[in-house]
Amino acid sequence: MTGVGGILPGDERVPGADVSTNALAKQVLGNKADVAVSTADSVSSVIAYLKGIIGTLGAAGIDDVVIPLGPFGNQSVADGVDSAVRYAIYLINLAGDALGDSETTPGTFVVHRVRAGSDTEIVASSAATESTGVISAVIDFTDANWADGDLGYIEFTGITATPTGSGVTTTFPVMRRSFRVTQEEDIEAALVVIDAFHDVPTADSSDDNQMRDVVGRKTDAAATGAVSAVESLMAYLKQTITEGIARDAVLTTINGLVDSAETVGPFSYLDAGGEQDVVEEISSVRRRVTVEIDLDAMTQDGTIRVYRKVDGTTYRIYTETAFTAAGAEQAFDAQFTTNQDWRLTYQEGVDEGAARSIPFNTIIEVIE
Repeated sequence: MTGVGGILPGDERVPGADVSTNALAKQVLGNKADVAVSTADSVSSVIAYLKGIIGTLGAAGIDDVVIPLGPFGNQSVADGVDSAVRYAIYLINLAGDALGDSETTPGTFVVHRVRAGSDTEIVASSAATESTGVISAVIDFTDANWADGDLGYIEFTGITATPTGSGVTTTFPVMRRSFRVTQEEDIEAALVVIDAFHDVPTADSSDDNQMRDVVGRKTDAAATGAVSAVESLMAYLKQTITEGIARDAVLTTINGLVDSAETVGPFSYLDAGGEQDVVEEISSVRRRVTVEIDLDAMTQDGTIRVYRKVDGTTYRIYTETAFTAAGAEQAFDAQFTTNQDWRLTYQEGVDEGAARSIPFNTIIEVIE
């Protein structure tokens, strides 16, 4: 046999989980158990990248989307030798979970032989079997219906999937798997060709002849700009991830520009008296400030002041409001826009005789 992969007859087995090997197309596609990857590299599989995308976007509703994989099964069979060749379709949701028997209807299958241009039904419509999301049928090629050189195909029809709790039923179209009947000595030659098709192409190849060319290679560079007719699935997948990271960075910046915050008291006005800072904010970001102060606990008259560093260096009084303990107005507020430091103070006019609690609340809205 030629080629790097060394594919054995009928070998459709998946590679090991999280392998970094980059020799066969199946290693590029990956294993269901591959760990999610959200950053493009040169060793991760398509499954790993898709899991990373799904994890980023969130899994809401993803269990309701069911996709069929297959049919899988031998493309070359030996008449008089192969007595139980199994063909199967795997039903999974986008979260990578196989569906249970209660969620699927296996439908039926038929088997046809094509000989000398004549299509003959060999196995009439029969019930397919199901087992945890796997729809399958077994064909016996040892009877007199088959001869070397025959072509044939199996068709599955009537398969449906209704994920538990979704209320959504997906009816799949007819799915076909073709095969060729041959003697054992012919299988080796056919597998030489198949083996070569499983080898990954050269990196960044623009060929478009085999499905391996469409899938690409783990080391393919990320595509850029608009879509073209020469990029692989791997190149587009890397482009999606790379551009998604860039969009995340932009969204983080935007969130920072429209952020808001609040500070809640109370402040303990100490018995030492004098002018004391109730709240101070040090920032050069443009923002809208709303500040509220409740002086109901004060027993003596006093003064509320708001200072701002208009020149960026020295605090200047922005507003000054007299407070009358016996007055009806016990709460005060101020609203202003600034890109400088500011502070709010309170000063008793007469000794309070004890520390007093001053509730306050500030809301800062960034308007960069």
